Amino acid sequence: MKRKTFITGATGLVGSHVLLELLQNPEIECYALKRTNSDLTPLINLFEWNQQLDLLNNVNWIVDDLGGDLRVTLNQYSFDEIIHTAAVVSFNPDDYAAMEQINLHATKTLIEFAKSSGVKKFGFISSIAALGRVNESGTHTENSEWVENGSNSFYSKTKYEAEKIVIASNSADFATYIVNPGVILGPCDWNKSSGTFFRTGAKGIAFYTKGQNGFVDVRDVAKGMLFVMEKRNSGERHILVGESLPYRTVFTELCKAFDRKPPYMYSPKWLTGLGWRLDKIKSKIKGVQPTLTKETARNANGIYFYDNSKMTLKGFAFTPIEQTIKESAPFFKKYYF
Repeated sequence: MKRKTFITGATGLVGSHVLLELLQNPEIECYALKRTNSDLTPLINLFEWNQQLDLLNNVNWIVDDLGGDLRVTLNQYSFDEIIHTAAVVSFNPDDYAAMEQINLHATKTLIEFAKSSGVKKFGFISSIAALGRVNESGTHTENSEWVENGSNSFYSKTKYEAEKIVIASNSADFATYIVNPGVILGPCDWNKSSGTFFRTGAKGIAFYTKGQNGFVDVRDVAKGMLFVMEKRNSGERHILVGESLPYRTVFTELCKAFDRKPPYMYSPKWLTGLGWRLDKIKSKIKGVQPTLTKETARNANGIYFYDNSKMTLKGFAFTPIEQTIKESAPFFKKYYF
């Protein structure tokens, strides 16, 4: 009998790649959540790019919204495992309510449904942001303790609070698994989330900061989640960071991939501070989302290192970020140029 797996966020950056992995396993019967008005174009592009378009016919779509009472719909189904990838990733204060609903409350709802309906495994895509920020420097591990301070974004707080619910729910009968990916790069909608990194590279960017962060290939996130659920201890975090790199290095590779001039002018903290304030004013006037916010400006100057040895010592291999960018750029050139 096939294993029934339910996935949220299947049309998003991580979820679409998890869905691709799941559908290639003949032992899995895949159920996926989508909204009534979900745009499936990025998902179709991804499957077409990987020459697996026909596999989308095997998805059992469940139409509902994580913002509502999802349990009413899910009570009709019986699953063996759930993989919760859906999230609102934003550093815009206007999105706080949506982040609290989707990142925190929807996670709690799914956990409650899973425990009451006999689900055996629950996989949760968290973030390195949930590890907290130790001022603006320091090496993070899975055991890093949350420190409440002004460096933590609202996004990081919602993911951290959701993690606590997931970990507390772990038991002998209900195994929960958490992965903490860094900044995720790979084929996706380049108008959303970290897909905007590729859009920026395609346009070119002159300025750089001295910030550094953890980066990971989206394919490694999808495979890493499944690897953890199959081979690792439950009730624990697992950092998914291929490399801790300066933003300048990453944007240099992105610009090179699109034949654009790499960033060459240093932007000190005061300049990025001025930038987010001006962008806030411009976005209010034009009625659009700001490109630069107070939190993204702060992150651009922070220097963070992440220890991925918990995964690598168990045989998991990460893709070099330079390779990720080179292999992803043709996707964006095909679907977004």
